[in-house]
Amino acid sequence: MAEIRDLSVTDASNNGSAANAGAAEGMAPSEVNNSMRALRGLLKRGFNDAVEGDKDSTGSSNAYAVAANRTIAAYYDGMRIGFHANHANTGAATLNVDAVGAKDIKKNHDVALASGDIEQHQYVEVVYSASDDAFQMISPVGNSSAGYTDPLTTRGDIVKRGASATERLAIGSANTVLTTDGTDPAWSTVATAMIADDAVSSAKIADDAVVQAAIADEAVNEARLQVSNAPTNGYFLSAQSGNTGGLTWAEVSGGAWTLIGTQDASSSASLTQTGLDSSTYDSIAVIFSAMHPATDDVIPQIQLGDSGGIDSGGSDYSWNVSTVGQAASSSVANVGSTGDSSIGGTSQTSGTDKVGNAAGEGWSANVILDIGSSDMYPNLYGTLAYRTAQPHSRYGTFSGTRLSQITCDRILFKFSSGSITSGRMSVFGIKHS
Repeated sequence: MAEIRDLSVTDASNNGSAANAGAAEGMAPSEVNNSMRALRGLLKRGFNDAVEGDKDSTGSSNAYAVAANRTIAAYYDGMRIGFHANHANTGAATLNVDAVGAKDIKKNHDVALASGDIEQHQYVEVVYSASDDAFQMISPVGNSSAGYTDPLTTRGDIVKRGASATERLAIGSANTVLTTDGTDPAWSTVATAMIADDAVSSAKIADDAVVQAAIADEAVNEARLQVSNAPTNGYFLSAQSGNTGGLTWAEVSGGAWTLIGTQDASSSASLTQTGLDSSTYDSIAVIFSAMHPATDDVIPQIQLGDSGGIDSGGSDYSWNVSTVGQAASSSVANVGSTGDSSIGGTSQTSGTDKVGNAAGEGWSANVILDIGSSDMYPNLYGTLAYRTAQPHSRYGTFSGTRLSQITCDRILFKFSSGSITSGRMSVFGIKHS
């Protein structure tokens, strides 16, 4: 059976048999009607396939199949066919016509389809490209995002070209102007750099015209103060050479305490503070405020560590605690260890005169920590006060050592049993110059 592709653009060459829509010279009158019917049939089949796209596709999962009105034994360059999609695509898709073979469907000549480019019930028109061995989709894609999307969202927005696409430039704040750095536009205030030197002279400004209320916050920057050097956090502005030398950023002399961090307990198993930097600080001050245990009659414990973590070996620490108290039988007490897994914080390690957890009971201490060097182990020492489970009040001193030359950069506090109901550990770095 002939199809529309089998016709010749040369009239005289359409002289085949009547069954193939030909019109041979001197054909019998009885064959004319057959030829006309065959011609109309192939025209209608070609029209339905290429123009109307009246065939519903079959298939699923991005694989479309169409049974054409025409007889198609092989794909040819420029072959056009349309179909009514039976499902939406979710990615790259193929089309197989009359079981000739599945070929990719491309948009924009050679781009694989994206999800939603074909919607269910959409009429799709494609043309076969022999050079690409693929179908080129010439009907619009169904995905609305492929069209133009207005980037403007707010009154006063403007459109600008970005590095690779059209972009929105939001409306600027009041009293700002549109400027450019030579590449991109931006809204900005009128900076002093935009004003030529000496453009605003004293002759243009009336006496007392610039009052404090007319100067915006932070409008006078360091450059206008003529500061002679760059700032460092914690420095202050210092006058140099009386009232003629300008200003200089200077370090506060005599040392300073810098808060490294604060750890607040709330039913916490332990409190840990890192950032104890020996290259920045000479010593570390640690304030333990109202550490209240969840469990009665427990021992406060302190551990140190480095970048590898907290050290808790069974003989990592030595320590000593000396206290005086109100009980006549044990007003002075002293206890310590030459090899322990932590530094203890009570003068009792047995019995029932350790830190209590009733109302008004708990443990506080002020500690100085020398975090160590190539010549010394990390050491801490300080004063403490606590209320015991008896209850007794005890006051005293304590000290401890990490028995190794580690680069100490962290400290941990916990109780020997249970959690820390409440309390605060504040850690300060101390500079002596």
